[in-house]
Amino acid sequence: MKQKKVSARVAALFLALAMAAGVFTAGITPAETAVVLAASKVSESKAEKIALKNAKVSENKAKALYTIDTSKNGKSAWRVSFFKKTADRKYTHYIYFIGSKDGSIIKKSTKSVTIIRPTRAKDIALDEEGYDRDDVDDLDCDLDEYDDKLVYDVSFTVIDDKKGYDYTINARSGNVMDSDDDD
Repeated sequence: MKQKKVSARVAALFLALAMAAGVFTAGITPAETAVVLAASKVSESKAEKIALKNAKVSENKAKALYTIDTSKNGKSAWRVSFFKKTADRKYTHYIYFIGSKDGSIIKKSTKSVTIIRPTRAKDIALDEEGYDRDDVDDLDCDLDEYDDKLVYDVSFTVIDDKKGYDYTINARSGNVMDSDDDD
């Protein structure tokens, strides 16, 4: 009895794989085909794990992990981008293209980047609005990723009028990429 159950499961698995590969699809609806294909697709989370493992970077050491569904060399792929701190203000930027059908590494690249200090990012945001550190409260600065760039998200509130400001500052160049206030 147990052997028949196992054989039936194996047969069902081979049938599903054959349909996913397009060997035959007679008697199966497009919706059922989509379910079979979706089951064989590498998830975003799995693509991230493949890239991190290949780079020998633990998930808690990866900064600004960002993944999007794209294509590379005509193949559907996940583009996985992240940074790893290597020294004070120095990071390695990793970019991987992971095949979304089979999890293969299609392409990978790395480059070394140096960033400004968080205190400098705070000063840039304050200078933009003409304030000193004594004029503001809740001055916060977080390292993040935006459009494949390391950025600092700087926010603060002016003590006198309680007006809040948010800045996105390129962590490499110090250029202001975006700003917003409470108005």
